[in-house]
Amino acid sequence: MLAALMALSFSAAHADWKDSYRGYQAAAAVGDLGEAERYARDAWLGARKVLPPGETLAILAQNYAELAVSSNPEAAVAPLEEALSLGREGFGNGNLAVLTLEFMLAEVRSANAPEKKRLALKAIDAVDTIPKGERLFTSIIKQRSRLAWTLKEQERFARMARLAGALSDELAARGNTPASLALGVETLRGIALANGQSRRMLDDEYLDLLARSAGRFMDIAADFPSAESLSKIPPEKLTAHLWRSFLYTYWTASADGATMPNKSTRNFSPLLSKDLGCSRVDFIRSGVIGEGFYLPGHNGSVAIGFELERTGRVSSVKILDQIPNSKYAEEIIREARFWTIDVSDVPDRCLGEQVMIVSIHRSG
Repeated sequence: MLAALMALSFSAAHADWKDSYRGYQAAAAVGDLGEAERYARDAWLGARKVLPPGETLAILAQNYAELAVSSNPEAAVAPLEEALSLGREGFGNGNLAVLTLEFMLAEVRSANAPEKKRLALKAIDAVDTIPKGERLFTSIIKQRSRLAWTLKEQERFARMARLAGALSDELAARGNTPASLALGVETLRGIALANGQSRRMLDDEYLDLLARSAGRFMDIAADFPSAESLSKIPPEKLTAHLWRSFLYTYWTASADGATMPNKSTRNFSPLLSKDLGCSRVDFIRSGVIGEGFYLPGHNGSVAIGFELERTGRVSSVKILDQIPNSKYAEEIIREARFWTIDVSDVPDRCLGEQVMIVSIHRSG
């Protein structure tokens, strides 16, 4: 919103709040959000003492509120209430629409009292009314994500999956979204789905969301390069692969033998660059590895790194990461040491360092 704010013109009077506003501009320009928030608060509070209700006061209230909603939702209530009141009178609408301000206020009230389901429901209803051009403002993304976490605390997983999924889908449609942000938002949908099918969600919707989320994780993984070695695999890429595998375990438990459709819009991007020229299907299925383990307890996904030798034996087995923190990791390592794989048709360049994502399916 900085461009809109800079367009404001002020009289020579009231230097104190004007100085604070200039401080906000300077801090915002260099990305110092803490200082920007402090100056924005001082500018708004100072202007309230000397300016009548109008465009300037509305913009200053919005300015402070946009920063405070993330760092201090309790403090954000007062400027949002004023911004909304002025917005309904026609002030500040070129910066933030009234419907956007209504969502922002509803969400901070929910964040300040996360145990109150009616407040979260009001915020959810307000999400759909945010104008298209303002739905993916940085502050709005943060609030929509926090609302999803509130729903998690309330164990309303169906609503959480829909809310987080809609945000993830919008970010994907927009494009040019930082992969780390896309991963964080999609993880919210994954968390909701991994808590099982809600009684408020029909089978077809649950399966569709599982497939969509798995596909989205593969799209996000493709935004990171394949690595030349295990130590250079981008952590975000590994996480995305793990989440896809993790969600697959819920698909197999719910889909009655149906194959999960590929909802990814990108070409598959392996974790290691040498996999691009190596046959992973023959390699995996020719040994005793299979597609996953059926173990008592909870579903999971484990990334294993190891060395594949010309003899077909596996060595230097280690856990790279896992979802969730699984008690089965060490059990998998012990078993992996006894894997023997037919490598008679595997070229030398495909030996050496390997990475495998193992799905853990709950049994019993």
